[in-house]
Amino acid sequence: KNVRENNGITLIALVITVIVLLILAGITISAISGENGIIQKAVEAKEETEKAEKEEKEKLGDMEDTINEYATRITVEQVTDENPGILEGTGTDDDPYTINSIEDLVYFSYDVNNGNTYEGKTVKLGLSLDFNSNKSYVEPLRTDYGRYGYDGELKTLLTTGEGFKPIGTYLNTNTSVADKTNIPFMGTFDGNGYKIDGMRIVSEEKGKGLFGLVNNGIVRNLTIGENCNIDVRASFGSIAGYLYNNANIENCINEATIKAHGTNTGGIVGTSTAGCIVTKCSNKGIIQGTLTVGGIVGNNEGNILYCYNLNTINSESSVGGICGVSTGRITESYNIASIVSETTNVGGIVGLSQGNGNTDSCYNMGSITGTEHNVGGIIGLGTGNSQLSNSYSAGYVISSNNLSGGIVGYNESISVSNCYYLMNSVNDGNDITIIDGIEFKTEEELKNIAETLGVAFKEDINNVNNGYPLLNWQ
Repeated sequence: KNVRENNGITLIALVITVIVLLILAGITISAISGENGIIQKAVEAKEETEKAEKEEKEKLGDMEDTINEYATRITVEQVTDENPGILEGTGTDDDPYTINSIEDLVYFSYDVNNGNTYEGKTVKLGLSLDFNSNKSYVEPLRTDYGRYGYDGELKTLLTTGEGFKPIGTYLNTNTSVADKTNIPFMGTFDGNGYKIDGMRIVSEEKGKGLFGLVNNGIVRNLTIGENCNIDVRASFGSIAGYLYNNANIENCINEATIKAHGTNTGGIVGTSTAGCIVTKCSNKGIIQGTLTVGGIVGNNEGNILYCYNLNTINSESSVGGICGVSTGRITESYNIASIVSETTNVGGIVGLSQGNGNTDSCYNMGSITGTEHNVGGIIGLGTGNSQLSNSYSAGYVISSNNLSGGIVGYNESISVSNCYYLMNSVNDGNDITIIDGIEFKTEEELKNIAETLGVAFKEDINNVNNGYPLLNWQ
């Protein structure tokens, strides 16, 4: 306290001394503190300097945008939001709330995380947005968004540090997604076919993604771009960390590279609970995780329909092209990329199928590699009362352990029917253990097996899948 008081006295004495010297030099008090006085001019000069610095920074950002657009041949549309931070519309299907800028998206996240669930309301994206582009902001360097959790220059805070705060929250202190203190999004979000790019999420907490928690809500028609920066821990999906209570994700795409250091990581959804549906979604980004990792969903208790994976998935354990662990249903989905595990439970579609997991009418074209055991073309390890039917794998299965197979790596108790794999595709040979319901076929035989697989499949008459059967919806 004494130090503060002495410092205060010293500063006051200094100011008085300066004023006295100016007066002795013939400068009046009004010339010092008047409307056009020295102090006022100093303030104005400071403001002009800050304004010039801000304008210079904005110009540099605009120049970066121009260079990036030239290099990528991707043009970002300039937003024209007259009311940034206010969602135009009334929230009905005919007149939805519309997000027209990054400022609107930040406000929307803040509003949900402060208790507005948007239940019964519709929100749509009005155009594609890029966190890294000045064009997606009305004012990228604004500093008045502290009330929304961004205390400083908005664009700088969104593209550094922890980045964007997800929409909806599964509180880190809670142990149940059903806890009533969690803060979910419960409305309908329509991406309108647009893309959100440049999103940065760096966090040690669970339940992250564009949406943290969706409860009985819908997210559809949205792409997460390749220039995002994702470094997270538990239950992450580019669209949603958690789905709960019959929530739906429809027609969404992930292009971002995802790095995760915990469990339940998916290209689209981290954890999908019973009754939830993920349909017509795809992953195009590389995913690196630790445990329970999938191209579409990390941990699936619900339903996955008509989904596919196009890029490498890598995990220490329990990894699949569609999901890492499934106790739910996976139907008419496929993988064409490499799936790699450093230990066990790796499959072209599912790493670990357990409980009442049901996988039907799926196929794998990618190489499946595990350094230990439970490595399969469709499922790594099948346990419980799970079922697998009407599926095939033309990808190579590589394992240093004998517990590997063209369809199922290790069948503890899974029921398998009408499944086929490419001859000599398992460690340059065929399964050592014969499992009922599984047969190997020559390349020619496997390419002509669509009718045998059932009504979900068709022949590849245009050679888009190297001659192997396609799903009817492809």
